[in-house]
Amino acid sequence: MAQLVIPTAPAAPPSPEDNSGGEGRAQLRQELDRIRRPNAGETAPPARFAPPMPQRKRPGQTAAEPETAPAPQSTPAQPRLATGPADPKVDRLTGQLLLFNFRGTQPADSGPRAVRALMQSGLIAGVVLGRENIQGRAQLKELMKFLASAGGQTRPVIGIREIGGASEAFPSVKEFELWPSEQDVAAKGDPQYAYSTYRSMGAALGTFGFNMNFGPVLAATGDVKDPAASFGSNPLQTGVFAKTFLLGHKEENVVAVPVVDASAHSVRALKTILVSDPGVAVGAVMKEGSGIAPFAAYAGLVRGARFCFTALSAANASAGAVSGFKRGCDVLVLDGGADSPASVREQAALGITKAIQVNELSLDVLNAAAARAGELQRPAQAGQAASASRAR
Repeated sequence: MAQLVIPTAPAAPPSPEDNSGGEGRAQLRQELDRIRRPNAGETAPPARFAPPMPQRKRPGQTAAEPETAPAPQSTPAQPRLATGPADPKVDRLTGQLLLFNFRGTQPADSGPRAVRALMQSGLIAGVVLGRENIQGRAQLKELMKFLASAGGQTRPVIGIREIGGASEAFPSVKEFELWPSEQDVAAKGDPQYAYSTYRSMGAALGTFGFNMNFGPVLAATGDVKDPAASFGSNPLQTGVFAKTFLLGHKEENVVAVPVVDASAHSVRALKTILVSDPGVAVGAVMKEGSGIAPFAAYAGLVRGARFCFTALSAANASAGAVSGFKRGCDVLVLDGGADSPASVREQAALGITKAIQVNELSLDVLNAAAARAGELQRPAQAGQAASASRAR
């Protein structure tokens, strides 16, 4: 059965179908030129390649943040918690389909200890870090070392929300670089520059030990809180620059997962990506209580794993997890707020077990989700030893 893990095999040379390297970047250049052809009568000067120089952050500097799952809210009347043991087979399968946010910055904190224990037991596939988990470079290295060691011979997923403009996970201290925003990258109009930027970003994340980056956001300028968080209002241009993001990260063995918002813009941008990479994974925020399937707008398009960010407390994790899988999610990225990750995870597993027993949810649906998530093993070829070496 497919596992949502990053394998330990050494990096394999790219195949001709990978659309990587110089040939892939040349094709991206041609695509962007075609998109911007209205001024074909003008002769543009040849593009000069200048690798981007990461900037140091100024004290107090902030960056825009995309839409995120709202924090769990307490209500006067809490649903009754599910009881009874989860089916062992379903419990193991559920472990492949859950990622967790957590609270805490130090290995001794309760949050990191809780999620590490869950990863070590195979009860969750990994974690996703955010701003609340990062204070400085030395602190992050210690935390990442603690979390990565939970997987034994296989690496757990250790992801981060997109850096570089749309969601600034790193604090404003001089120890961390400031990467160009999507708007800045698009303004350059040069896929070579974009590729170099995003490959450097992937390398920086890999040095810390991250193997997944949820980004870029495929949204139009008017649909994000800050225009700097968008590649622009042209969906084809968004698709081209998103390709450089994915390609640059892939070269550094970091899986990039573009985040969609169900808009017509994101549908067209995603189609541009899927032409060359039909198995790309995607992510979306799942709004609990809305009843809307987050990937309904992409029916028939998305073949890769579908990640859903959602906020579930222990009180509603049972019903919420079932709802997520019924609405087309393959992997749930859970934020349990102040609740214990173990409690939220237990309730999710119990709810899924019960849903399968009463035929509300099919075991085949979960197996198919695990198979799609398992395909992420193929593009991420870096081994655990290589990542640990870079993180020293």
